[in-house]
Amino acid sequence: MSPRRGRSLPLRRRPCGGMNAVMKRTICLLAVLISGACAEPLELADWTIPVPEGARIIEYDDPGIEDRDGRIELVEDLVVGPRGEDPNYLFFRPQGVAVDGGGRMYVLEMGSNRVQVFSPEGEYLRTLGQQGQGPGELQMPIAITASGDRIVVSDWRNLRLSHWDAEGIHLGDVPMASGRLEQTIVLTGAGSYVSARGRRLEDGSGVIDVTLFSAEGTETVRYASLPEPNPVRIEIPGGGGVVIPALAGSPAFTASPSGEVYATAGQEYQVLAFDASGSPRWALRAARRRQAFTDEHKSTVVAPLRERFPELNASEAEWPAFLNTIAGLSVDGHGHLYTFPYFFRGMAPDESPVEVYSPEGERLFAGTINERAWSAASGDYVYSLRTNEQTDEAELVRYRLIEPFDP
Repeated sequence: MSPRRGRSLPLRRRPCGGMNAVMKRTICLLAVLISGACAEPLELADWTIPVPEGARIIEYDDPGIEDRDGRIELVEDLVVGPRGEDPNYLFFRPQGVAVDGGGRMYVLEMGSNRVQVFSPEGEYLRTLGQQGQGPGELQMPIAITASGDRIVVSDWRNLRLSHWDAEGIHLGDVPMASGRLEQTIVLTGAGSYVSARGRRLEDGSGVIDVTLFSAEGTETVRYASLPEPNPVRIEIPGGGGVVIPALAGSPAFTASPSGEVYATAGQEYQVLAFDASGSPRWALRAARRRQAFTDEHKSTVVAPLRERFPELNASEAEWPAFLNTIAGLSVDGHGHLYTFPYFFRGMAPDESPVEVYSPEGERLFAGTINERAWSAASGDYVYSLRTNEQTDEAELVRYRLIEPFDP
């Protein structure tokens, strides 16, 4: 299958003006999921993330659902997927996408322990890495990022970062002295990168340290230590149990190529911003009601588990009282920060609410978007992986990001 260009996303492209039946249903659903009952006025929540000294405080009202500014469109621009039996276009358990300064696209495949490189037109160029433990070889790579002409792969089992240039030359491998490699890395220029690492405190609670590392793997700046929600354990009569990762989500972070770093604990609508040196810039919070964790949510979790463990005792599990507010953060190719709300498994609407901020913390837009988050961004484009609904094959997609606001 050849790369396809210029096709809008099916059944999703609608003008911002006016409101058709689908949009009305979406707004009603968003109102229920995000705001709940609207009788009580929303108030700003107390800070649940550590606000650094010197950070400028920015506060916003909840933008509401009915008064949103319109819609951000992601218009499909290029698709790279299988071409018959050509192995260079077959993606086995792809984990991430990166794009370098020249527009070349990198697809990280955990299943094949390699990185496939494509031109801006979607043509195969080369392969980086292969399975092994030698220089430039990979074992279970889990994340990839790029800044300018440097590409870095997070190599899980080899416990190192593998560095490459845009011409496919292997620049070296950096061991991770801590013995633990996280699943998310973001390059900030000059080879430095931001990562998040879990840590247990003396009282048993957990935090996520958002940290800047040098190209040699040395910790240089710790931006923030964000509280991590506890996992849920459901007991099995007679012994044992099932441990479910934190249902309220986890802290999230992102960084722009120019070095701004953003972090959130997710529980409340709160974001911290830092410059590349680690100095705090601002702390932002907005009024938004958290959604209660209900019996319906509990059933969604327990039902599939009971197919394997019929005797699960879910009644005594310590379920969260509320769901998160923020699910994730993304930066586009122009340095705008996007905040995406949290939705429970399978409950996200087609049209997701989103807020967009400038690097200075100014809210530029509060509306909806027809996709949720992306793996990489450059200029007017964002990049993501998806499964083709007709073929069930993985494919790389480049979208043109149409932002209906002035930066």
